[in-house]
Amino acid sequence: MDAHPDNSAVALRPAYLFLVLVIGLHFTVGSLVQLANPAFGINFGEFFFFAGLTWIFTRAQNFRPVEFLALRLPPGRTMFAALGAAIAGFFFAGGVNAINRWLVGPELAKRYDVTGLFEVRSPLEGALLVLGVAVMAPIGEELVFRGYLQRVLGARYGTWTAVVVTSVLFAAIHLNPASVLALFALGVVFALLRVWSGSIWPAILAHAVQNGTSSAMVLSGLAEDSPDELPIGQALILLAVTTPILWLALQHLRRMPAVSEADAAEPHDPEADHRFRPGRVKGLALGLTAAAALSLVALFLVDGEAALARLQRAASGGLPETPDVETQPLPEEPLRDAG
Repeated sequence: MDAHPDNSAVALRPAYLFLVLVIGLHFTVGSLVQLANPAFGINFGEFFFFAGLTWIFTRAQNFRPVEFLALRLPPGRTMFAALGAAIAGFFFAGGVNAINRWLVGPELAKRYDVTGLFEVRSPLEGALLVLGVAVMAPIGEELVFRGYLQRVLGARYGTWTAVVVTSVLFAAIHLNPASVLALFALGVVFALLRVWSGSIWPAILAHAVQNGTSSAMVLSGLAEDSPDELPIGQALILLAVTTPILWLALQHLRRMPAVSEADAAEPHDPEADHRFRPGRVKGLALGLTAAAALSLVALFLVDGEAALARLQRAASGGLPETPDVETQPLPEEPLRDAG
């Protein structure tokens, strides 16, 4: 689909205020939870702040989330084409990230290298970390950026301006100057997958391939062999080779069947307006709040001593400033301070 429904009700919905709320909660409450337990914290933030708030905002404004957030699944051959674009995008982003790291210099690149986060204490913690990075982060972030924001900003500014704006915002919220170019490039790729398929599932798939492959390389000890570790000359060659391959893969996907978005702005309740009304989601909000509280209780019952020790070290300055660990390493995110 090359256009979003041009509906004034959609164009007037809050976009930047919504993002400020999501990111504000993520960098306050979410950061504390991630300091206590990084693997748990990534899943916590992505589920409750990114996915949960997106769903609440959509329903509170009387939109149907599945249609409004482009959650209909496209045909299998469209998803298969998206997989090809995702694989090409991984190597393309690796070349961009290697150039980005060369531009900022080794000192800054090292400061934002968060591969140490993958030094897990147990297989269970490792599995939880990979779940957060490779599954929950792609779902949560794509719901925010290619689901809600691209829908609203597409109706407000037009499709292509929305692609650029959401990609800039996606790169900016990761707070990682050593990966900002790769993050922007990947944001554009994810946005094009969303626009041309009519669904966010191809973008989620590509995001998961990016994060999952990066995580697998770190956990298997292959981080130094990743594309973003290439010397500048080899990175330029990789970029020259992968750019046309990625573009051809995206054009192939564009020719695949797309999901219709004709009813994306249809109201959940035809008799009601689209103003934000908290009463519409009171039960949902209370349920998510209770679930978040219970999950924190469970965390401290299972890992309370270690979690408190990490928080105390952070409070006393015993931990270095934590960069956004959903950015990098290799080459997009994987964790957000854990996008």
